Amino acid sequence: MKRRLILLACACGLAGLILGAVWPPPPIPRARTAATEWALPDPAQLARHSADDVSQITRAVRWSGESGAEGGARVSWRLAGFVNDPEVAALIMPQARPAPPPAPGTRRNPAPGGAPAGGAIAQAERAVAGDTLPDGSKLVAIEGDTITTELDGCRLVYQLYRPEPVSASPTCAETTATAEPRKTE
Repeated sequence: MKRRLILLACACGLAGLILGAVWPPPPIPRARTAATEWALPDPAQLARHSADDVSQITRAVRWSGESGAEGGARVSWRLAGFVNDPEVAALIMPQARPAPPPAPGTRRNPAPGGAPAGGAIAQAERAVAGDTLPDGSKLVAIEGDTITTELDGCRLVYQLYRPEPVSASPTCAETTATAEPRKTE
């Protein structure tokens, strides 16, 4: 019985091959419309927005590394780390602004994930030499585990895991009395 079924399946397969060779499928029909050559649209069609619209939009967009304070308000920050791929960059963590106090008669629930109640979670920003930092200063150099910043001619050197600058240029000695003294051996 099993042998007969195998022979029958083989005979059907062979008959199907012979019929397919004798009676081929119909050819694929040609497209009814002739394909036209593609060309760029003229510039008038491409100009959807005026130059004023584009400049207004680009002023509102904050690009990576352009974390200067908005409206002149300076935001404190800390050096959170370094990234070496694809280029050397410092990870800058802006300090979260305090949340407004709750309205009278309401309770503030803690935020999920251990975040401070009602506070925003700050995200680290990549900054390369030449970028503007959240306090308005400019990142001048990244060397080893330190970065050098400059604001109004005052150069400060920050080191990883230190909350205050480790050194300051003589031009800003009177404005940065909080700089940590260099430790000598």
